[in-house]
Amino acid sequence: MSESRWEKLKEKIRRNIGDYQLNEDLETVFNLNCNEGIYSGQILEGKKSGIGYLKFEDGSKYFGGWKNNKPHGNGYLVFNDIKKNNKNHFYRGEFKHGLYSGEGTYKEGLYFYEGNWESNKKHGVGHECMRNMDNYYGDFFEGKRHGSGIIEMENGGKVEGIFENGSLVAGTYELEENKDNRINYQGYWKNGLFHGEGTLIISSTESHIIRMEGIFVKGEFNKGAVFLRDSNRLEADVIEIGKETKRRILRIDSGN
Repeated sequence: MSESRWEKLKEKIRRNIGDYQLNEDLETVFNLNCNEGIYSGQILEGKKSGIGYLKFEDGSKYFGGWKNNKPHGNGYLVFNDIKKNNKNHFYRGEFKHGLYSGEGTYKEGLYFYEGNWESNKKHGVGHECMRNMDNYYGDFFEGKRHGSGIIEMENGGKVEGIFENGSLVAGTYELEENKDNRINYQGYWKNGLFHGEGTLIISSTESHIIRMEGIFVKGEFNKGAVFLRDSNRLEADVIEIGKETKRRILRIDSGN
């Protein structure tokens, strides 16, 4: 490879991954045909090593570090998603033996994750933005939300709690639609809904109930106690009426 070509390639890689350490003693090649596509960069004993640029057969591109024919160190992998009409699909960060490992950012359309990785899985602390614009900040384990975390929702709601195997199991939910309408829930969850023992506080000019304590099922109050604006704690549960409609109503024991 001529010096001018090599200098241009080094600058191209630097623009995509930032500054890097370089071993100038390695052999350099240009437009080398390999199993994955066409490679330009450094090699060691016939294997891609050091820094280099690979254009895959499908049009995807990789800029960055190599070791034993696999991406290693800092790199930038750009996917060719023409069929999906997606021009914003990439991973930029650390690789280890060809896998995302260390700190890195993955983006695909509106979705992105930035944080720690291990063997191509989100692992450690990270920030995940979903396509619906909900944002999660917290712990991951082997690709799933696991540990302490916070979800900031697109509608202004906020969840903070404990996650297990990708699901929220216990925590608080707060939503303030305006100064006259606020809700706060603290308790257990299942499948993204209030489920189990919990407390729901309602601050609304339209609701006579200001607080519910007890058991929730699939996001709805089922049994326990309610507090009305003009009374003390009252026992309550939910019953179904109608054989066909099975309409659910709240039954309150006034104590009379």
